[in-house]
Order: sequence, then structure tokens, then C-alpha cells
Amino acid sequence: MKNIFSTVLVSLLLLFVATAETNACWCRKDPEETNSPENFSRVVAQNFRESSLVFSGRVVERNGQYLKFEVEQVWKGKEQSEILFTSTNYLDSSKTGNREFFIDSCAYNFKVGESYLVYATTENGNYEVSKCGRTQLLSEADKDIRKLNAIKRYSKWLENDVLVAIPPAYAKASEQDSIMRICSQLFGAPVDTKHTLFEVNEFYVLRVRFDNRGKLEQLAVEPKYFFEESHPAWKEPDNFTNLTKVEYEKLLGRLDSVKPKGALRKPASGISVVTNMTAWHKAVYENAVLEWGEVADLRRGDNAPTEIRWLRLNYTEAKVIAGKAKVSGLRITVTGSKRTA
Repeated sequence: MKNIFSTVLVSLLLLFVATAETNACWCRKDPEETNSPENFSRVVAQNFRESSLVFSGRVVERNGQYLKFEVEQVWKGKEQSEILFTSTNYLDSSKTGNREFFIDSCAYNFKVGESYLVYATTENGNYEVSKCGRTQLLSEADKDIRKLNAIKRYSKWLENDVLVAIPPAYAKASEQDSIMRICSQLFGAPVDTKHTLFEVNEFYVLRVRFDNRGKLEQLAVEPKYFFEESHPAWKEPDNFTNLTKVEYEKLLGRLDSVKPKGALRKPASGISVVTNMTAWHKAVYENAVLEWGEVADLRRGDNAPTEIRWLRLNYTEAKVIAGKAKVSGLRITVTGSKRTA
């Protein structure tokens, strides 16, 4: 009886140890890795580089031979309509005949009928997907997909998620080359190449405008929902947060790295025009005219912290103002047929 009890006890202990080993999966994920647009871009770019296959698709079948995906889009790897995972980590059963397979506890757990964004590596000729990577449900992968679209479009010109060469669409002028390179270093690859948008944070984008000669016209930080027509997913969320004064000042510093606005020539007036609960302010600098909109809601109270809805640096307007200032410095009078200056 004692021997039977000992055997059962040992068996239970072995089962516990085996289960603990099988289920143990420890991933080192630093929350600082994705706490800013720059860090997030680097993390996605690194996972893209380290993966042999990146795609989105729905799991349509799982049996003892393979796990089948119906492919929706491929960012890296061979374009194909179906992808099969034949690694034992993804089969329907851990046993085939008399052979028992070890299930890697860090293997991602896919479910039939669900759609995923998949970052896969290749090991011994088989695709493997780790829980520690960026594989996730497709419904939660909007931010990754925007970065992947930009990476794929700019793959010929990107190195470590930074533009090292200029795409032909942006090769009109040396200033445009420089501006695009600096913006990609500060904010990552563009999330919208048609409108030249860079992601600032969860709620805001930087819009860069050039004239037909490739000269910088405007840098504008605006809410994503301003572009909802071309990006339906960017509709204004319930948890939308305006820029704080600190965030606004930091952004101005970063935009100065793109193109300096120069010395202050005319500070903003103490009186502002208010429309749609937004107080419009304007200050003139040597190289740019700065406009910004502050939240003007009387319900917030006098002691409420300053919040900024948007900001714009207009460089061509500064040149026009400078030109008018030079002309106004001349006094021209016309008397009869004589003209004096």
C-alpha cells in the first residue's frame, strides 16, 4: 500500500513539473518600448526585419497535419492565397501514431475562425510564431498595419525605419529631401504618403506641405479625425485628448529641428478670435508664422489647464509678411507728374 501511495505521489509530482515546464513562457517586454511614436516605429520595424513572413489572414482549418490560413495581405514573404503551418506546435493533436510531440509553451495559440496579423520566423523549414512577438488579433492591429504599410512602401529607402534615400516622389528639391529625412527620423515613416502625414501620437498627426518647387510651405500638427474622409478608422474617439501645454512646447521644439522658425518678431495679441470653442492665436517669427488653437470652453473654469487643439507653422506667409514690411518702409507720393520716394 505504501509503495502504491509513493508511486501515485511521484506520478503527480512529475505531471505537475511537466505541466509547469510546458506552460512556462516568459517574455521580456519593456513598456518603454512602445510608449512613443518613435519607439513604436522601431519595435515594429525590428519585428518586421527579424520575421521571414509577415501577413494577415484567417485560420480556416486545423488538423493533425497542418494549420491553414486564408491570406488577406502579405507585407513580407511570398504572395500566396493560403499559408500552411506544419510545425507540431500548431497541429490539432500532440500525438501522431506512436510519436508524441513537445508543444512549445511560447508558441502562439491560434483559433480556427479568428483573423490575425502574423509575424512568423522559420526554424528547420517550418514557420514558428512566438507569443513574445507582435502577432495579434487583426481587430487590434491597426497601428501595426499602418506602420507595415509605410515600411513596405518605403522598404527600398528605409534602413532601421529611417529614410536613408529619398523616394522619387520626394526628389524635387534639396529642401524637400532634407525635410522628409528629418521628419522620418523624428516621427518614423509616413503613415499617409498622399497627404504626407507622420504620426505624432495616438490622436495627432504631422502634416507636411510643399509647394510645386519642393519648398516647405507648412508644418501642421492636427487631430487624426481631420482626415477621417480618407481614413475612416480615424474618426474622433470618445477618449480623444488635446495637447497639453507641455506637449505643445515639446512639439514646437521638435518642429524647430525640421525647420527653425527663427526669432520672434511679433508676439500673439492678448485678444483672440473664438470660434467653435477654439481661441485662435497668431505670432510672427523670422521664418514662419505660428498659429495655434486653444480650447475656449467657459464650462472649464478660469483655472483649467491650457489645452491646444492644433498648431501650424506657415513658412510662405512669413515671407509675404516680410515682403510687405519692406514695401511699407518706403514712402511713395505722387504729385502731378513728379514721383518721389
